[in-house]
Amino acid sequence: MSQDQATLQPVALEERLLLGWSFRRWLLAVVALAATVQAIMLASVWTWTFRNGDAWFYQGQASLNAEGHWFVSPYRYLQWVFQTPSQHPIYVPSASHPPLTSTLLTFANWMGLTTFREHSIFLSALFVATVALVAIAIKLTGGPKVALVSAGLVATSPYLFVNPSTNLAETAVLLTVALLLVALFRLIEKPGPWRAVLVGAAAGLGALSRSELAMVVATVVAPTVWFAVKVPWRNRLLLLGAAAIGFVGVTGPWLIRNQTTFAKSVWFSDQLGITLIEDNCPKTYSGYYMGWQWIACGLVVNHPQLEALTVLSGDQGVEVGQGANQDLQRWTGRVVAETSDSFTISVNGANAAAKLWHNPAGEGQPVPFALTKATAGQEVVHVGRSVTVESMLLQPLDESIADLAYKKVAMAYIKTHKLRALEVAGIRVLRVWNLYAPKSQVMFDYQSARPHVVSWLGLGVYYLSLPLAIVGGLARRRRGLTNAPFIGLIVTASLAVMTTFANGRYRVEGDLAISILAAFGILELMRRWRRRRTGETSQQ
Repeated sequence: MSQDQATLQPVALEERLLLGWSFRRWLLAVVALAATVQAIMLASVWTWTFRNGDAWFYQGQASLNAEGHWFVSPYRYLQWVFQTPSQHPIYVPSASHPPLTSTLLTFANWMGLTTFREHSIFLSALFVATVALVAIAIKLTGGPKVALVSAGLVATSPYLFVNPSTNLAETAVLLTVALLLVALFRLIEKPGPWRAVLVGAAAGLGALSRSELAMVVATVVAPTVWFAVKVPWRNRLLLLGAAAIGFVGVTGPWLIRNQTTFAKSVWFSDQLGITLIEDNCPKTYSGYYMGWQWIACGLVVNHPQLEALTVLSGDQGVEVGQGANQDLQRWTGRVVAETSDSFTISVNGANAAAKLWHNPAGEGQPVPFALTKATAGQEVVHVGRSVTVESMLLQPLDESIADLAYKKVAMAYIKTHKLRALEVAGIRVLRVWNLYAPKSQVMFDYQSARPHVVSWLGLGVYYLSLPLAIVGGLARRRRGLTNAPFIGLIVTASLAVMTTFANGRYRVEGDLAISILAAFGILELMRRWRRRRTGETSQQ
């Protein structure tokens, strides 16, 4: 019998649920509460027009998945739909995000739920299921009463219940973390290789929801198995090996696909490069945005991804090739700036579709072009010259090559600001946990499709929950229960933020852990209050 199980048996027998209801009946009530909160949240945000770009990615990729074009870039596809004259759809493989969220939304599409709102409803149902899984997990390690309180706090925590309405990956993150907790506490209750495989599989699902959750193998699974599973150390090694098999079994197909699809090595996603550029630049190393993200820093190096580029002499007009060259686009402009590896033209009467494809700055703005072998050293690339540019648009640069280029630029900046980079890494952690500039953090979380009122409410709930979580963690320790999974989730969130930026949604696994520990803290304080009251009554 495990230490958790042995310690909890007498405690569970002493507990009596309110009104004499069974655990199952109370769990249904908590699930109904979670569903009600989700209904209110969805009703309040459906009039809100703001959508995070990643949410559009997941919705678009799910729609293309449902049509049989699996894990391609919806942005490239939309560029064909709206911006290019070609009749050939653009299906470019993408690993910008791990696959779990768009896969879940693909199932929603197959069920006939295809719109943004319908996806929100689907994700809300998954969140309600997550609340039930939290109750099941915590019942294994704390008994029915604290399990129900934990589920109730998760259902009503603004930092958690806001996620389904944003249509981002965090709903999938919470679901996989809840599954991981169930698997871990079942393994502690009764160690066995198959239960360890399920632990690894749940961790693998987490990595497929957000790539940095691959760290839970080291931050959550390994310490929990090693310190909380009471078997000989050789058996613990075998359990860790079984967990590794489960992790590889779940993540293997995605990793093999990425390694065989892209020109450069890609693991769970290839978005780290552009993220590092946007998080490591002068704007994010000082001032109001310190520790946050500045997207414009990425645009500075976001040269057009051309497979073919030719500079034609003189002004040959703007036209679109016909026949075999129907994917060829040309437009004319005057060179307004140049560097050693790129030049910028001001477009004159150019093909609007071509401008939008290559120019993230928008309509009518100067268009940057990368120098290639076809243009390097040619006299035409000088300020004031009139040029006509010709490019093939249906062969965009491989995502992995772009990601590698972005990483090199970002790492060069970090290496030249080593001390400041370390300071900013610490600021990111303090900021994301609302210990530094919390007001600005509320403003920033708006970019993650979180309404200000929800963020302010979440901030207040968090400040109340944090001391309760500390009390709860100490109470668990005194009872001989492991805190390793919860501490590991908080560490995972902190490490993810430290290496990227202080995005509030990157800490949701930590928020889940804090809510659970706060439930233990609430019941511990209630237990102390009852004991004090009983003691005062007996003295009288």
